[in-house]
Amino acid sequence: MEIKKWYEERGFKKNPFSLDPIGIKDVETPLFVDRIEARDQIKKFVQEDSGSVIIISEIGYGKSSVMNLAEKYSVNAGKKVLRIDPRNNREKICFFRSLIKEIRAKIKPLLSKEDTEIIDDFLKDGEKQDLQLIVKLLEEIFDKVPSVLVMDDLDKILEFKKHIEIIKEILDLLPKNLQVITTGDINQIMNSRLIVSILYEIFDFPILLDDIDTIEKLKEFVNGRMKVHSLGNRSLKFEDEIFKILLDRTRGNLRETFRYFSALLKTGDYSKESLIKIIIKIDSMRLHVLDKIDKEILLSVAGNRKDIKEIRDNIEKKISPQMIRVRLDDLHQNCMIYKYKSKDSKKIIYEAPITIEVMLKAVE
Repeated sequence: MEIKKWYEERGFKKNPFSLDPIGIKDVETPLFVDRIEARDQIKKFVQEDSGSVIIISEIGYGKSSVMNLAEKYSVNAGKKVLRIDPRNNREKICFFRSLIKEIRAKIKPLLSKEDTEIIDDFLKDGEKQDLQLIVKLLEEIFDKVPSVLVMDDLDKILEFKKHIEIIKEILDLLPKNLQVITTGDINQIMNSRLIVSILYEIFDFPILLDDIDTIEKLKEFVNGRMKVHSLGNRSLKFEDEIFKILLDRTRGNLRETFRYFSALLKTGDYSKESLIKIIIKIDSMRLHVLDKIDKEILLSVAGNRKDIKEIRDNIEKKISPQMIRVRLDDLHQNCMIYKYKSKDSKKIIYEAPITIEVMLKAVE
């Protein structure tokens, strides 16, 4: 007798809350709920012959899944998709060497013998080669073979002004007949006027993924996932209180939301108490590494939005605003705190989940 997997016992073909980005094969399915505008923008963009766009959202909102959507639409439009990790290509020569390697891997059979020789020479000793000659060759290649360059997490290399300027130089050098699609974390981008201004110089337009800031919006994603993967023999509904707790904990971060929902689904106990236990268990490592100052910071903004000065005034041991900012960035990266730009003052303000006090007490 075949033993059912846990998700089959719950009425699903597979875990509806898998943390993997929506794959290229799945992008046409209803898994892409509430992303109609982004989907339409991407579809129209890849039908053009040139241009560049950047997909921007909070961490965990599904940028990588939308990137896979862009790749699928590009393939459907008859274009070659070239992928580069910008984090490993912060210098011009490194970037173009990686691009050439992608071309050799995916387009080489379509190239002439002369083009192939130029490419091979550049890969052997790129620093001695004429970069303008390579750019001209790339333009000729992309005229023959329409292509799209995909780069995830561009924001990861924009911490320093010199990197911003190098990326601008690189993207300015790229042939105009090569389309570029990349992603960026809105918090990293919106922290710098320089980054914002340069991004508008480089990219035709940003694709902003909507905030998931209400229970109803969060329900759309959760219920959409369950509907797609349902075996059809039962209907599972979570109480609004569950969504309320998760919205407070994750602020719409889908990756974190699905992490907690997956664990909740496995237990078969969908009560508020069960969810809080799960959150504490999953977050235990995050909580254990916090020191006294981290905890003071979190408690000072639990359910209350404050700027750095207000946070500093609530901490017993006075430390510099710069050090507080470093700690806040670490807490944000670990999904323990959330940051926003104040509409009135344009300051960056921070907030932690209301439940943070309960969570901290549980691991004492």
